[in-house]
Amino acid sequence: MTFEIIETGVVLAAGGIVGAALTWIVAKYRERRAYRDAIALLVKNADYLLERGMVKKALSTYEAILRCVPWLEPGLWCRVKFKQGVCCYNLSCGDREEEVEDEAYLTRAVAAYEEALKIAARKKDLPGEAAIQKNLGDSYNRLSKFGEGEKNLTKAIDAYEDAMRIYNIEDLVLESAETQKNLGDAHQHLSSFRDGEDNLTKAIRYYLVSLMLRRADKYPIVSAETKNDLGTVRVSLSRYGEDKEKILNEAINAYEKALRVRTIEDRPAEYAETQNNLGTAYVLLSKIKERKANLKMAIDAYEEALRVRTIEDRPAEYAETQNSLGMVRVLLSGVEYEEANLKMAIAAYDDSLRVRTIEGCPDEYAHTQNNLGIAYRNLSRIEDGEENMERSIRAYEEALRARSE
Repeated sequence: MTFEIIETGVVLAAGGIVGAALTWIVAKYRERRAYRDAIALLVKNADYLLERGMVKKALSTYEAILRCVPWLEPGLWCRVKFKQGVCCYNLSCGDREEEVEDEAYLTRAVAAYEEALKIAARKKDLPGEAAIQKNLGDSYNRLSKFGEGEKNLTKAIDAYEDAMRIYNIEDLVLESAETQKNLGDAHQHLSSFRDGEDNLTKAIRYYLVSLMLRRADKYPIVSAETKNDLGTVRVSLSRYGEDKEKILNEAINAYEKALRVRTIEDRPAEYAETQNNLGTAYVLLSKIKERKANLKMAIDAYEEALRVRTIEDRPAEYAETQNSLGMVRVLLSGVEYEEANLKMAIAAYDDSLRVRTIEGCPDEYAHTQNNLGIAYRNLSRIEDGEENMERSIRAYEEALRARSE
């Protein structure tokens, strides 16, 4: 942002001193110089709190300034509203389970950014306006997860595109690269609501531009993240059109490049995510060519992911990957070692169901129980026919029970 602020070199303590300063400002606001200095000091105090991760205290200070100070210069008011939005957005990204609270913070962030945007546009502060538009896009993008997905994603894209117009004028390369990446994310998410192929194609274009602007040798971590996302979009795009093999090979190539940076030693969570995605790509490729070889590559990838995704540390991800591993084993059983692969599939599903309970995640529980039913049904053709068929029926009945509740 380019908003001006008077440098005082002093930071106020949070709490009572802020309240006392506000009381003094209200009483003395006509004494312009002292008034300006005191407000600048309060804003600097809030900035200090925000920079050090004390987001709730920073938000409280920004909102106290907006609520209690009789008059703020437009540029400073715009800055405070912008920082209010930053605080609300950051608070929505916490590790809490209270989604209602996250949604409320995002709604407040949107309102703050839209108010700040009115002033920035009037002041013709282009870099400041672009930063607000980019953050507004981030807020709408995240808000889409809580409802009105298509509407909020469309608003996110509009905000990102407005930011891009300014970044291109001002030749702000890194800001442009980040926004191109975010545009790719928004189009990827929008593809699940409408115009799937078109939005996925746009997402790929934005990701490729972002990768050109942020080269892997200078920005390895964000480059690897973008390559992982690029692979995921290409996997989704492979459902459309005729050139599925080419698209899936490009996805695999993107994942393998991401894994040069996302190593198990340095970035274990990201390593597991990309390995899991790689497994999915190999499964889809196995339907087109080299069935056995690609299924075995998928198993290798899922097992690599499980080196990180343990039931103790990452139970939900562990269950997801175990379920996927079971599905691949069932597919491989149609190619070789039918009995052994079906038994390993059943073991993987059972491991998944240690986490996927009917009380905690009924949809996932039903999905895995249905898969378990298929595995037992297939196994009943090889050994213990009646017993395994009964197990298959019980699994199907469990799936139906979860889906009916």
